[in-house]
Amino acid sequence: MEITEKTRFNFNGEKMIGAFVAVFLIAWALHLYITKQTERDDRQDNKIDLVTAKVVSLEQEFKASSIEINNKLDRIIEKQAIDHDIVIRHEYSKK
Repeated sequence: MEITEKTRFNFNGEKMIGAFVAVFLIAWALHLYITKQTERDDRQDNKIDLVTAKVVSLEQEFKASSIEINNKLDRIIEKQAIDHDIVIRHEYSKK
C-alpha cells in the first residue's frame, strides 16, 4: 500500500482544536444530561418516600379508628339488645 499526498491524513492545529472542542462539548452535554436525570430521579424518589410515609401513617390511623368504631358499634348492639328486652317487657306489662 502506497501512501500519497491524497491518502495521507493531514493533521494541523486547527483540526486538533476543533476535535478537542467537539469532545469537550459532547462530554459536557453528557454530564449535563446525566446530572439532570439524576436530579429528576432523586426528586421522584423523595416524592415516593413521602407518599409511602403518608400511606403508613394513614393505615395506622385507619386501624385505630376502625377498632374504635367497632367497639362503639359493639356497645350500640349491646345497648339495643338491652333496650329491646326492656321495651318488650314494658309492652307486656301494659296489657
